[in-house]
Amino acid sequence: MGSFSDSQRTTTGFSSRPTAITPFERWGVFNVKELYGSATRGKRLKSADRVPGALPFVTAGEAEQGVSAFIGNDVVVFKQNTVTIDMFGSAKYRSYNYGADDHVAVVHTEELSQRAAIFVASALNKAAHTGAFDYSRNFYAKDADALTIKLPVDQKGNPDYKAMDNYIGTLEAGRINALDKYLNDTGLNDYKLTDEESSAVSGFQNGGGITWSKFFLEDLFTIKNTTNLIKSEITDFNGQTPYVGASRECNGITAYINYNQQLLMQGDTLFIGGKTFTVFYQPDDYFSNDSHNIWLKLKTSVLDSKHTYQFMAACIYNALSDKYEWGNSISRAKIRNDSVYLPVLADGTPNYDAMAIYMRAVEKSVIKDVVNWKNVQLADLTNAHYA
Repeated sequence: MGSFSDSQRTTTGFSSRPTAITPFERWGVFNVKELYGSATRGKRLKSADRVPGALPFVTAGEAEQGVSAFIGNDVVVFKQNTVTIDMFGSAKYRSYNYGADDHVAVVHTEELSQRAAIFVASALNKAAHTGAFDYSRNFYAKDADALTIKLPVDQKGNPDYKAMDNYIGTLEAGRINALDKYLNDTGLNDYKLTDEESSAVSGFQNGGGITWSKFFLEDLFTIKNTTNLIKSEITDFNGQTPYVGASRECNGITAYINYNQQLLMQGDTLFIGGKTFTVFYQPDDYFSNDSHNIWLKLKTSVLDSKHTYQFMAACIYNALSDKYEWGNSISRAKIRNDSVYLPVLADGTPNYDAMAIYMRAVEKSVIKDVVNWKNVQLADLTNAHYA
């Protein structure tokens, strides 16, 4: 967007930069409606009425950035490069066309550059996501129209979208360069499969010579309940030790804390969230939030424990996830009778090496996508003179 007339601009004057981390010298306060026109409200579409398709459908919530389904219904399609604000005041930038339900307001930033729109989305989130909106008082399109946001301005007092674009581009370049360095330093840039890994992928995917057998978990693992550390007992949330619960996010890690080391659970083991049945490999020692959670350590020593445990975590989850849920949670007593199928050697023992090799191949296939994405982003930022 270009410059704005006095009637379009609402400002309380200029101020020094609000934080030390931004490079902007001047800021102005603007009404959202005057900048981007009236916000648009989505339309309700019940879950039962949603037809599977390719269009992202945005609802309220943080999971999956608020995208609750991909639909094929005939709905209003909002343009990419806009910003949604949900019923709780949470704003998110959308780089794609999408539909939205009636708990979502759409702010029409489509005329801005992508990076300037991302900056505006952050300003909108800061202004709207304050805790003032909840189930009893929803955020609506009319609230977006009344919202004021603080933006950097040029010498004439207009929103300085070029400066916002440059700032976001510089931040992106810093993150992408850090990712590039990390991938190089760790050797993850080398995602080419070895002959052994290619053979393992072929064997598992095509059934080439892989034999599976059933094993009781108690025969494979030492199993015990974890220690119990409730959140209200923690005073230091600025520690280095993972605090693990039954969440499905972030490998179950909800915080990093400092606490009594006697309550630590040994890492390089499997963790099962007792009430929600999550299964994760935990590489490091950790604190557990609930004694209903379960700790499992292989009775057999293996060469590549990380990838072996990751394979077994997937097998255990696939075998038991339909059995256990919140109303029928897993326990130390119940798991004694549970079993899992695993690939085996000719003598009928678990083929731990094959499990690890296959997981290394899977890891490389995922990293390949990351590396390719990073290379595209780096080239784009270089061409735009950010990197």
